[in-house]
Amino acid sequence: LVEEGERKQQTLDRLEEMKQYMETVVAVDPKYKNVRETCENQEPDCLLWAESGECKNNYEYMTFHCAPACQTCDQLDILNRCPLDPNAANMLEHPGDLNRMFERILSDPTIVETYKPKVLSRPRPFPEEDVDYQEGPWVVIFD
Repeated sequence: LVEEGERKQQTLDRLEEMKQYMETVVAVDPKYKNVRETCENQEPDCLLWAESGECKNNYEYMTFHCAPACQTCDQLDILNRCPLDPNAANMLEHPGDLNRMFERILSDPTIVETYKPKVLSRPRPFPEEDVDYQEGPWVVIFD
């Protein structure tokens, strides 16, 4: 009975921590502006799971489905998870660069051997080729 009371108190404490996190961090820090409206627990048991250690034990699931309970709302924004390097060179500076990149992927023997690209669709298929893909935007899968 004491253990049940402790667990209830721990869950209530976690609820208060989550509330404080949402009010004092997510609601005010500019880093969270893109996720303020979408950061919510998507499962009714998020608090219970978080209190039992699932934020660490099941990180991938909990980070996105129980972000307030795990205090990981920042990870819902792709720009926080995978920030762009402001000093990186622009890979696509000129018209046709994207097409040239895909053509290189398909013609570079090392890339072809290593990743085995398969074209599902591409723009301007060569008329003389017997093709097994659709005309459209570049869609390539790699094994």
